Amino acid sequence: MRYIFKIIVLGNFNVSIPYLSTAFNELGKDKGQYEEWHREIPVLDNICEIEVDAITSLTADFDQIIPSVDGIIYFLNPLVNEEIEFFQMILDILEKVKRNIPTGIVYYSEDGILPISVTDLLEDTWIKFPDFEAFVNLSPIFFNQALHCLSLAMISGENPLDIENAWLRYPILVMQANYYYNKSDFYNAGKIIKKMAFISNIFNRENNYIISEQAAYLFSKINLYQETANILSHFDLRKANEYKKLYAKAMIREGNKLFNKGDYRFAAKQYENAAQWSLIELKERNLIVE
Repeated sequence: MRYIFKIIVLGNFNVSIPYLSTAFNELGKDKGQYEEWHREIPVLDNICEIEVDAITSLTADFDQIIPSVDGIIYFLNPLVNEEIEFFQMILDILEKVKRNIPTGIVYYSEDGILPISVTDLLEDTWIKFPDFEAFVNLSPIFFNQALHCLSLAMISGENPLDIENAWLRYPILVMQANYYYNKSDFYNAGKIIKKMAFISNIFNRENNYIISEQAAYLFSKINLYQETANILSHFDLRKANEYKKLYAKAMIREGNKLFNKGDYRFAAKQYENAAQWSLIELKERNLIVE
């Protein structure tokens, strides 16, 4: 499948512009408040056409720009206070956006190398910003690594995960999953355990199925039946279909609630959605008739 995405590059443009010009082996097109590149990235069996816009103006309307993009790459020198302050401003804007925008932080300096422990910086980022991915001292010739990571996230709708450092991140994910589970936040715990299962699968760990079942169980506890079914479909089709039926019946119940309120048009639409979904996913005429 072919996807078309738009990524913005934020942070110190005195660093990002030369970096990207080197990475892409060409200068960007000057668009006034940003410079633009276009790249085609193969991701698994997909092709991603990516527009990369590096913002070059501090007066740009970030409140309007950020919600409109598919992904963000942020160039940051953690040793410069001014850059940290601007980064915090961007974080404040991201918190207002109602959807998750896949974001990767590239820790880099004008000198090219940050005199900081790579492991410490990665772990600190994963703990403070669990939805983000981080790259430290990433050479421009390996920038495709960041683009590939972000593209996978934009396709899947999941948070970005750099395969190169995935196993290093695993213990932190365990800690975060336990934290959310102990707070009865089963949604975030399930998301993290799902990521753990993905990592285990990549590295062919025998516990992959067990971890996947744990994620599915947590999603089922909060009635996210479709998410539960999607996880189980990789190794237990019978259980997956059971949760698909529960999801379809939940859609019908929502339609019933709308009908009882007198919202007949929205109820009809909900019933139609349930029927179409059942036809595609379950091919069960009984549910469609219902």
